[in-house]
Amino acid sequence: MLTLLLTTLSQSGGHSIHLNKQPYHAALVLTEICIEMRDVHRLSGTITDDKGGVLSVHVVNGTIADYKMSVAPLGHMPHGTFHNISASYLCKGKTVSVTGRATFPPMATEIVFNAPSSAEVGVIFLKGPNPPPPPPPPPSCATTGRVNQSACDAVKPASGTGPACSWCESKDGAHKLCFVHDHKPDAADWNCDR
Repeated sequence: MLTLLLTTLSQSGGHSIHLNKQPYHAALVLTEICIEMRDVHRLSGTITDDKGGVLSVHVVNGTIADYKMSVAPLGHMPHGTFHNISASYLCKGKTVSVTGRATFPPMATEIVFNAPSSAEVGVIFLKGPNPPPPPPPPPSCATTGRVNQSACDAVKPASGTGPACSWCESKDGAHKLCFVHDHKPDAADWNCDR
């Protein structure tokens, strides 16, 4: 059985929470439970303090079938209030059941699935759609500049001024390579253009 914990960052002024296709993306996957990195689960439904509720969960990527999450009435413990929750979904033909606790004031910002019989995190969902992928790395001496001297000399520094790369030829004539300008090979063995 997996443990599911939803946490929040702020308090609610009302007694019900309304979710309308609110996206949560899998930001970290450490356990094989048929959920993949960057999966998006959209939660819809209403939760009340006195009755709880049922959330419909649509799995946008289709890695698992859509499922329902049952949310119990509000409970209390020494460090705050919570809702017990439970959900089941199919994973490779087998039913995976998750239980745990949730707080929804005003909207959950994180969902954590823990691995069975373990305190280790299995999956972390964060509120919102997937962030854009990181930009590609800047051109480097080892990739863009390795083609020839012109390409090497054309590589721009990632920051600052001055040359990024230097085209160097071994004195024995066996090698012609592009090096990071600040880390050129020994001048006793190589001739560099800068």
